[in-house]
Amino acid sequence: MINSVDSVDSVDGVDGVDGVDGVDGVDGYMHIDVQALKRRIPILAVVQQTVELRQRRREWWGLYPLHAERTPSFAVNPEKGVWRCFGCGQGGDVIRFVKQARHLSFRDAVQADLTVTGARCALRGT
Repeated sequence: MINSVDSVDSVDGVDGVDGVDGVDGVDGYMHIDVQALKRRIPILAVVQQTVELRQRRREWWGLYPLHAERTPSFAVNPEKGVWRCFGCGQGGDVIRFVKQARHLSFRDAVQADLTVTGARCALRGT
Protein backbone atom coordinates (compact mmCIF):
# COMPACT_ATOMS: atom_id res chain seq x y z
CA MET A 1 0.00 0.00 0.00
CA ILE A 2 1.23 3.46 -0.85
CA ASN A 3 1.07 6.18 1.78
CA SER A 4 0.46 9.80 0.94
CA VAL A 5 3.47 12.07 0.65
CA ASP A 6 3.46 15.72 1.73
CA SER A 7 5.76 18.17 0.02
CA VAL A 8 5.86 21.89 -0.66
CA ASP A 9 2.49 23.54 -0.02
CA SER A 10 2.84 26.61 -2.22
CA VAL A 11 4.81 28.25 -4.99
CA ASP A 12 5.33 32.02 -5.23
CA GLY A 13 6.36 34.07 -8.22
CA VAL A 14 3.94 32.74 -10.83
CA ASP A 15 2.50 35.10 -13.44
CA GLY A 16 -0.59 34.75 -15.60
CA VAL A 17 -2.24 31.58 -14.33
CA ASP A 18 -5.75 31.09 -15.69
CA GLY A 19 -8.27 28.45 -14.69
CA VAL A 20 -6.61 26.98 -11.59
CA ASP A 21 -8.32 26.82 -8.20
CA GLY A 22 -6.14 27.91 -5.30
CA VAL A 23 -4.36 30.72 -7.15
CA ASP A 24 -4.30 34.19 -5.61
CA GLY A 25 -2.77 37.32 -7.15
CA VAL A 26 -0.74 39.72 -4.99
CA ASP A 27 1.35 42.65 -6.33
CA GLY A 28 1.61 41.22 -9.83
CA TYR A 29 2.70 37.80 -8.55
CA MET A 30 0.58 34.71 -8.23
CA HIS A 31 0.58 32.30 -5.31
CA ILE A 32 -0.30 28.70 -6.18
CA ASP A 33 -1.77 26.33 -3.63
CA VAL A 34 0.23 23.27 -4.65
CA GLN A 35 -2.04 20.91 -2.72
CA ALA A 36 -5.06 22.19 -4.69
CA LEU A 37 -3.09 21.82 -7.92
CA LYS A 38 -2.14 18.22 -7.08
CA ARG A 39 -5.81 17.38 -6.40
CA ARG A 40 -6.71 18.62 -9.90
CA ILE A 41 -3.98 16.76 -11.78
CA PRO A 42 -4.84 13.18 -12.77
CA ILE A 43 -1.67 11.38 -11.63
CA LEU A 44 -2.62 8.25 -13.57
CA ALA A 45 -2.86 10.13 -16.88
CA VAL A 46 0.45 11.91 -16.25
CA VAL A 47 2.34 8.73 -15.35
CA GLN A 48 0.82 6.80 -18.27
CA GLN A 49 2.45 9.27 -20.65
CA THR A 50 5.77 7.72 -19.57
CA VAL A 51 5.00 4.25 -18.15
CA GLU A 52 2.77 1.42 -19.36
CA LEU A 53 0.61 0.51 -16.34
CA ARG A 54 -1.75 -2.38 -15.55
CA GLN A 55 -4.39 -2.25 -12.85
CA ARG A 56 -4.18 -4.57 -9.83
CA ARG A 57 -6.99 -3.82 -7.41
CA ARG A 58 -6.74 -0.14 -6.39
CA GLU A 59 -3.23 0.40 -7.70
CA TRP A 60 -1.68 0.49 -11.16
CA TRP A 61 1.68 -1.27 -11.68
CA GLY A 62 4.50 -0.96 -14.20
CA LEU A 63 8.24 -0.78 -14.70
CA TYR A 64 9.88 2.22 -13.03
CA PRO A 65 11.27 4.41 -15.82
CA LEU A 66 14.38 5.60 -13.95
CA HIS A 67 16.14 2.25 -13.52
CA ALA A 68 16.20 -1.09 -15.33
CA GLU A 69 13.94 -3.81 -14.01
CA ARG A 70 12.19 -6.88 -15.39
CA THR A 71 9.42 -7.22 -12.83
CA PRO A 72 7.03 -4.32 -12.18
CA SER A 73 7.81 -2.71 -8.82
CA PHE A 74 6.38 0.74 -9.60
CA ALA A 75 2.88 1.43 -8.25
CA VAL A 76 0.51 4.38 -8.68
CA ASN A 77 -2.45 4.95 -6.39
CA PRO A 78 -4.80 7.41 -8.14
CA GLU A 79 -7.11 7.68 -5.10
CA LYS A 80 -4.28 9.05 -2.96
CA GLY A 81 -2.47 10.78 -5.83
CA VAL A 82 0.87 9.12 -5.09
CA TRP A 83 3.39 6.70 -6.61
CA ARG A 84 6.15 4.47 -5.26
CA CYS A 85 8.92 2.27 -6.62
CA PHE A 86 9.36 -0.68 -4.29
CA GLY A 87 12.66 -1.56 -5.99
CA CYS A 88 14.56 1.61 -5.06
CA GLY A 89 12.24 3.18 -2.47
CA GLN A 90 11.52 6.39 -4.42
CA GLY A 91 8.01 7.78 -4.20
CA GLY A 92 5.97 10.92 -4.14
CA ASP A 93 3.20 12.91 -5.76
CA VAL A 94 2.55 13.92 -9.36
CA ILE A 95 4.89 16.91 -9.19
CA ARG A 96 7.77 14.79 -7.92
CA PHE A 97 7.15 12.21 -10.66
CA VAL A 98 7.23 14.85 -13.40
CA LYS A 99 10.31 16.40 -11.80
CA GLN A 100 12.23 13.10 -11.75
CA ALA A 101 10.97 11.53 -14.98
CA ARG A 102 11.64 14.65 -17.06
CA HIS A 103 14.68 15.88 -15.06
CA LEU A 104 13.02 19.23 -14.27
CA SER A 105 13.30 21.71 -11.43
CA PHE A 106 10.38 21.99 -9.01
CA ARG A 107 9.17 25.20 -10.71
CA ASP A 108 9.33 23.63 -14.19
CA ALA A 109 7.50 20.54 -12.95
CA VAL A 110 4.73 22.74 -11.49
CA GLN A 111 4.50 24.59 -14.80
CA ALA A 112 4.29 21.27 -16.69
CA ASP A 113 1.54 20.12 -14.32
CA LEU A 114 -0.36 23.38 -14.82
CA THR A 115 -0.27 22.66 -18.56
CA VAL A 116 -1.86 19.25 -17.89
CA THR A 117 -4.77 20.99 -16.13
CA GLY A 118 -5.30 23.23 -19.15
CA ALA A 119 -4.02 26.33 -17.38
CA ARG A 120 -1.53 28.71 -18.91
CA CYS A 121 1.29 30.17 -16.85
CA ALA A 122 4.68 31.80 -16.97
CA LEU A 123 6.97 31.42 -13.97
CA ARG A 124 9.17 34.34 -12.96
CA GLY A 125 12.79 33.64 -12.21
CA THR A 126 13.11 30.59 -14.47
